[in-house]
Amino acid sequence: MLYIISNCTNSKKLAPNKDSLFRNYTNNITKNVVLDWKTNLLNSNNKIKAKDLYKGVTWKATLDCANEFSIKFPTKLLVASAGYGIIDSEKMISSYGITFSKNQLDSIHQYCLNEVWWNNINEFPVNKFKNVSAIFICLSNEYLNATDKYIDKLIKIYSKKVFIINISKKYELKFKNNYLNFDSRFNLYEPGTLINLSQRALRWLSKEIVENKLELNHDILQEHINTFLNNFENIRIKKGKKIEDTDLRIILSDFILKEHILSASKGLTLLREKGISCEQKRFHNLFNNLKKEIITNEK
Repeated sequence: MLYIISNCTNSKKLAPNKDSLFRNYTNNITKNVVLDWKTNLLNSNNKIKAKDLYKGVTWKATLDCANEFSIKFPTKLLVASAGYGIIDSEKMISSYGITFSKNQLDSIHQYCLNEVWWNNINEFPVNKFKNVSAIFICLSNEYLNATDKYIDKLIKIYSKKVFIINISKKYELKFKNNYLNFDSRFNLYEPGTLINLSQRALRWLSKEIVENKLELNHDILQEHINTFLNNFENIRIKKGKKIEDTDLRIILSDFILKEHILSASKGLTLLREKGISCEQKRFHNLFNNLKKEIITNEK
């Protein structure tokens, strides 16, 4: 069985109810919060398959990976969720609002560290993986930090069958033998945001593995990746036009109100397609703050 572990997304097709939004939890004891959280999700009557709950370009890339791999391998897609822990994408779940990201309304940081919450919420033990041919892990930095000990256990059991998609120059040295390293040159092949770079990279790699019948071997796959990225060594990305926050807010207002774009990642992609450059963190702060203002004013 080939497994893919990819993190969930904030964008969901169903709106969570009040009991499924972490902002509404006030108990100061972590274990009690976890118990209440799990109970409320379990008792919710509004459930949908996990693979059908999430939406957006990041999740589409994740589904594409699973579909591509399934051409050649028995494949199971697992979701790393701040709300549920590791779950099978076929599992019926409730919509929810909770995140490992700091300074967010539904952040778990108001109670505990990411890894503490993960250890309490996750109920998918490492021995539940069966007949493993490979495990491809495609997680953001927040999720990698939260699942650090879980991934360490997987590597101890499945060793070189674990492949971690890495797009960062900063990484855990203990995982270095399991990383498949990409970098920003991939954006010269497929432009997009850094937020979903790892999912887009794995989507490309899944096609390469299937079409070229590549062995699921770390050295072979890394050499294939390096050869591919080196083709873009001398290509330079055309710099986009920079604009002030005031002008940028006008463009973002049109995105939200006229084009009904509610995803910051999609908004940044469209902005860059218009030839305008903006640092990712700056864009997300402006976009999300403006979206809150617009929603508040509409109430």
